[in-house]
Amino acid sequence: MVMVRVMVVEDEKLLRELIIQSISAQEDLKCAGETESASEALSLCEKICPDLILMDIKMKDGNGIEVTAKIKARFPDVKILMLTVLSSESMISRAMAAGADGYALKSISATELMDIIRYTAKGFVLKPHLPPKNPDKTGQFSDLEINILQLLSEGKTARDIAEKLYFSHGTVRNYISGMITRMGFSDRVQLVSFAVMEGLIS
Repeated sequence: MVMVRVMVVEDEKLLRELIIQSISAQEDLKCAGETESASEALSLCEKICPDLILMDIKMKDGNGIEVTAKIKARFPDVKILMLTVLSSESMISRAMAAGADGYALKSISATELMDIIRYTAKGFVLKPHLPPKNPDKTGQFSDLEINILQLLSEGKTARDIAEKLYFSHGTVRNYISGMITRMGFSDRVQLVSFAVMEGLIS
């Protein structure tokens, strides 16, 4: 089992402690360090070399987006997941331009956040996306589609899924592209990240 070492940068003490508590309860995640200060984030990263950083966008002593750019310039392989109160596309887009690998709203559950950490640590980029066209989220997917989404979230390719489900490669690709089009997303990363955040898959 691969252990993901997470560094938490969050200036709200209670939230930071709850996040660390949730991370510590996971078998595959470990809190490698924490700070409430944007100004200390880069030096802490240098010291502990984490796999992933949870970075608050707005802090009392600085801007998480600016810190992200500095860290990515020095440590491009470190994954950075932004924490934000509001899903502002302009702000999130700025964070992505600075090198962030994804974002998570502070309103989500601890379980959802842990899943997003794992997903980001695997190398997937969680991009800003528009809401799905149909508000009935769970009703948009059949059991087979949920199964395909779960396998995609585990890093399986369309060819891997085809072999596992005894379908042709083309059939699986059609299922994936159909879900992407139906939900109004631009790629499979947005599709799977939506499914994770909505609790459709684990």
